[in-house]
Amino acid sequence: MPFLTSKEHSFYYEDTGGELPVIVFSHGFLTDHELFAQQVAALRDRYRCISWDQRYHGQTMTEDRPFSILDAVADLHALLEHLQVKQAALVGFSFGAWISNRYALAFPDRVAALVIVDSYERMETEEERGNYLGFKAMITEQGFDDEVTSSLLGFLFGADFDASHWVAKWRFRPPQQWARVYDAMLSRNDINQQLSDIRCPSLVLHSEFNPANPPEVSRQLGHSLGSCQGTVVIAGSGHTAPLEKPDRVNRELSDFFDQHLHLA
Repeated sequence: MPFLTSKEHSFYYEDTGGELPVIVFSHGFLTDHELFAQQVAALRDRYRCISWDQRYHGQTMTEDRPFSILDAVADLHALLEHLQVKQAALVGFSFGAWISNRYALAFPDRVAALVIVDSYERMETEEERGNYLGFKAMITEQGFDDEVTSSLLGFLFGADFDASHWVAKWRFRPPQQWARVYDAMLSRNDINQQLSDIRCPSLVLHSEFNPANPPEVSRQLGHSLGSCQGTVVIAGSGHTAPLEKPDRVNRELSDFFDQHLHLA
């Protein structure tokens, strides 16, 4: 199996290969590379698709210590260097979008296009931070017992989505490792005043029933980006549109990349 291994980390990734335009998929908190399996399947005939597991997710193994979102950006850069990818389109979901946005700011010449899925860049209110810290404490103290699991299922997935596969993944890792990711999310740097500097073609996808933020927040994000082609609301989806509404997401990605990526 493919791993990028250093002294401290062993990052798992999947790469469809080929001499094709590259798309890199970055998952969010409590998911892994499998989040985008249906998108990779739909796009791999026309694009080289790379997906990876971030620190404390999936099959990636890393030392149990604090990290920042800029460390995650460095992880993504190391992966692309390892794969000798000089330019790619980035698709980021939730926390993965925060990584992708910051990568686009740090390495603008290496990003051909950007898609943000179910994410935002506004900084949380004190009430929201308190809620997130409450979830962090519950996970650390209780693990993924029935109470914690029920709360997070309601936050991440629509009511009719079978998430048992993901619950098993949550319970696999020590709870303290999930707390490390919470810390990285809540300590991220504020880039709202820099979003207009992201000038590659971009697209924002937003689930209709995303509890983290209403559609107008995503539209505001789209307006802030330097060259956003639009904000699309994915009807009927909870927070995880790539899993819950894959056909709609696949269609939006295909249309966007077929128009913009081959021209990059």
